[in-house]
Amino acid sequence: MSAKPKLSLCCLWLAMLWGMLFSMHAKALTNGSFEQGLGGWQVSGTQQVESVPDHVFLGALQATDGNHVLVLSTGPGVRGGRSASVDGNVVSDFDISAISTTTIHPPNAEFIEFDWAFASSELRDELAFDDVFEITLNGQRLLTGSAPKLRAVSSFPDVSSPNGEAVTLASSGAVQGTQLNRGIPAWQRFCAPLSSRQGELLNLHIRVADQGDRRTDSALLLDRIQLVEHCSAATSLRLQQLTHSEGNVSIAKNGDIIVRFSQSRIPAASQDGNRVLFISSADLGGNPSLLEQVYEYRNGAIRRISSWTGDNVHSLNVSSNGEYGVISARAQADDNLEIYRVRFLSGDGIGRLEAITQTDDCNNTQPAVSNDGQHIVFLSDCGDGIAPNFNLDGSRELVYWNDTEFTLRETTACNNFNPQIAGSGGRYFVLVSANCNYTQENHDANMEVFRFTHEGGAYTDTQQLTQTNNFSVLDTVAQSRDGQESYFVQRDIAGNFLVHRHRHLLDMAEPLGLGRFDRIPINLKLAEQGDTLQIVYESIDLLAPPSMPALALNVLDPQTQLVSEAFTSNNLLGLAAAADAQGNIRLYFSSSNDPLGSNDDRNLELFSGLFITATQRNKERNAP
Repeated sequence: MSAKPKLSLCCLWLAMLWGMLFSMHAKALTNGSFEQGLGGWQVSGTQQVESVPDHVFLGALQATDGNHVLVLSTGPGVRGGRSASVDGNVVSDFDISAISTTTIHPPNAEFIEFDWAFASSELRDELAFDDVFEITLNGQRLLTGSAPKLRAVSSFPDVSSPNGEAVTLASSGAVQGTQLNRGIPAWQRFCAPLSSRQGELLNLHIRVADQGDRRTDSALLLDRIQLVEHCSAATSLRLQQLTHSEGNVSIAKNGDIIVRFSQSRIPAASQDGNRVLFISSADLGGNPSLLEQVYEYRNGAIRRISSWTGDNVHSLNVSSNGEYGVISARAQADDNLEIYRVRFLSGDGIGRLEAITQTDDCNNTQPAVSNDGQHIVFLSDCGDGIAPNFNLDGSRELVYWNDTEFTLRETTACNNFNPQIAGSGGRYFVLVSANCNYTQENHDANMEVFRFTHEGGAYTDTQQLTQTNNFSVLDTVAQSRDGQESYFVQRDIAGNFLVHRHRHLLDMAEPLGLGRFDRIPINLKLAEQGDTLQIVYESIDLLAPPSMPALALNVLDPQTQLVSEAFTSNNLLGLAAAADAQGNIRLYFSSSNDPLGSNDDRNLELFSGLFITATQRNKERNAP
């Protein structure tokens, strides 16, 4: 027994000695504002990199810390060097300039934060060319972007660019003569959590490139690169606009003129947020007719998943582990809404889109899929296309698919909403039903929440989680990854709408947070990772004046029961939530607002936001 303390002290002493030796050879991040030139940084590629005084921007931009700014340029003009593919598409990249540094993860640092702007002379209507930038930390993409184009060339998200006064950089070094014909955009502040641990090495790598041509200049501007304990931005949601679409097309169809608009909507995300699917009619690559398609946002890049001509994608879902996606879509104009499954292969590969249903004169919608892709639930108003003599009254029925056959749970004059399946195993799923009486307990035919257990090709248990009157349950529900907790919205006797949690092991339901009669929670999602679980939802403010946004994104902490309003908008269309390994919450949503000054045409665009918790914001308030 006495040897154990000695062994612990010995190990502790060795660990302290190793840490001291390690810290002697590692360097902290220095000169992140480039006031000492490029000291502490290594330049590569064409080496068109320079720390410049901010007066070279002719008053269009000022340094955010000191009076120098880092510039990485693709010019001036043709610079040569080896070609590569920075964003992974089929168009070669030239004039690649890069800079990097290796540092140590210091004590108490939880985030990397910096100010950035991307100025490009690329013309919006030049279809064949683009310019791009990429910032990575330990090989993982932090931030990517490309020049704004009418038709996407790069898979990196477009970055809004002003159409201002042209500036030619009159510096004294490598970027001298760089022509930024569209002017200099305003600074944006970026903040992201560090995935490393204290004492580990961090390699920050930054590069810019000409895509498809060598003649047009672009420049990435950076300042105030820091490793910090907390983000310094004032709001709780650190936003990034992921899509930049514009324009419309008019086509003749059956004697009528149809106008299609660019918009991106209804995201779905894996549990960790590393894979996001969304619906978009924008031309984000090879979609000039602006037909609705499914796109993926992953690792800083956007790529198209579908090539349908039906112009109708209804709904989609991503398995919690991100390996599978399921989609309700009309593949051709005369098709039904059918269910499709796609498997994402290792190394960013994509399997083929596989049709799960093949029906006639009916629709299949709102699919959800388990982690192994073998269990899918969806809603269908079809009959014989699912099974002989099924659903003769055309209700919106629940259908379960186990990779080989359908399991049916038929009702009469009944409609179901928003089925959700447990990611692990696909054994449990929940939904909201109207006029349904699955358990013979819903005699008043109200909207109620039901939970199903499916094993061995059959339903083994069905529970009615609510027993209400006056239709006080709303048509949204969420389920924890293991299926042991269900979340729904129910009105109390005072008329207030509250989020409720049902713990199945305890067979107990409880309200969460404070309800309000004038603010209705809709579209529940869970951000879940390890011990972290936050409830994310949209809400409608019934009393909002016409001049104020009526919709909001909210985050509810079930432990503290505090609700944080993360974002308000006049128009929201879709919400997804995720949590990374450190418990940081990431929101993905579609909005027509212009919170960053980059959506002046007010199209529906896809945004992501790092949500900073109340604990993190308290650190910010108390910071000196």
